Amino acid sequence: MINWKEGKMRWITKLEIFFIAVALTFFLFNLMIPSSAVEIIKVGKLAGYEIIANLML
Repeated sequence: MINWKEGKMRWITKLEIFFIAVALTFFLFNLMIPSSAVEIIKVGKLAGYEIIANLML
């Protein structure tokens, strides 16, 4: 016979694990964004220097 409380605890544990996994996914994804954003800024800065150099010639 299945104990009702035991089944409920398993369900709550599954939900906790799911929400922890979702939170970690978003947190780790947000840590990955700044590295790519820095690369975009560097490329944009170099392109800006090139445009200014072309205008000055």
